[in-house]
Amino acid sequence: MRSFLYYLYERRLLRQVRGRSVPRHLGIILDGNRRYALERGVADLREAYALAAGVLARTEAELRSAVAELGRSHRGSWRAEEKTAALAAWTLLRRGR
Repeated sequence: MRSFLYYLYERRLLRQVRGRSVPRHLGIILDGNRRYALERGVADLREAYALAAGVLARTEAELRSAVAELGRSHRGSWRAEEKTAALAAWTLLRRGR
């Protein structure tokens, strides 16, 4: 039943977006990425940087700089779990290629 409801929902969304212009940006909702990292044993932010550096072919310093830049655009405090979630999202997006 659940898969059928998702099918209907997906069809509805497709009808809504067809014929519209394609966005020139990408938004990432970080919900669940920290949980994904924790499930795979990445509880420490330092370990997350090391893991992401290998997957993304970047140095840890480059990733720290990118996360810091993202944090500057974030309103409020930029917590360690949000940094971990950002790294997890980038890693997942890269692996999806």
